[in-house]
Amino acid sequence: MHHFGANDIRLAADRANTDLAHQIGAAVARYLGAKNVVLGRDRTGSSKIVAYAVAKGMCHAGSNAMDTQMDSMELMRFAISYVEADGGLQVTYYADSGGYCRMQILDRNARAIDAESGLEAIRNIIEAGEGEAASKQGLHAPVNVVDPYVERLSEFIEFDRLQPLRLVVNSGDDCTAILWQRLERKLPFDIVRVDAEPQQIGRAVVEHGADMGMSRNSETDRCTLFDEKGAAMAYDDADRLSAELLAHKKLADKTAEGLSIDRGGMLPLLLIIERVAAGGESLSQLAQTFQ
Repeated sequence: MHHFGANDIRLAADRANTDLAHQIGAAVARYLGAKNVVLGRDRTGSSKIVAYAVAKGMCHAGSNAMDTQMDSMELMRFAISYVEADGGLQVTYYADSGGYCRMQILDRNARAIDAESGLEAIRNIIEAGEGEAASKQGLHAPVNVVDPYVERLSEFIEFDRLQPLRLVVNSGDDCTAILWQRLERKLPFDIVRVDAEPQQIGRAVVEHGADMGMSRNSETDRCTLFDEKGAAMAYDDADRLSAELLAHKKLADKTAEGLSIDRGGMLPLLLIIERVAAGGESLSQLAQTFQ
């Protein structure tokens, strides 16, 4: 089956593939031995069609499909831990190559399942036949993990130390925009949302007289930070600063709780912003300490 790759499953985003998507959902549920599987997806119509078919397959196999309705691997990892699910499946639409949906699968420990660790086994389950419906079929229902995630992140921020800050954020990503809407209620910041390409964020920082800016893609967990002069912070410098701040707060092992500490994760990003807002140093000054 050419739909299976080394790290994911890809299939053309059209109604002709809903049967296969249904089979994939059932096979994933059976492979995981799952009672509950977290399902994530972006807001495109193509992903919605494919994700709905996947959810029906999971329910057919007796698993509940807990739908975050969000396109974020970071949120997916947290959701698996938060609801104590047996794994997760993320559906993301890509417009290139005629349009296709990519499926990424995680186990109960929020670790990616690849060809060696399970994708081939899932493929074999499909090829052997879907099997009869479970005696008790599962339910497909939405689950809100955004608010619990924001509350969890907030536990690590010392709000009483924060000074007013103007921050430019790229609001083009649905999940990132929603997270910032929730966080804005807690932070003493003036958050300027712009819908722009990453290379334009630096210019927006200067135009708005902001203290820093960021462009983040929650599906890929990529983030670029911009200092008060509009210059992009080198990834290596951002990584070193993140590691220092995570170590200071003894958070280096928080991946076990579903919190992303990799580049682009909201936790290290918030810790950097906290350092700027509370430490009296600009982002450009912090970057110089690593040069």
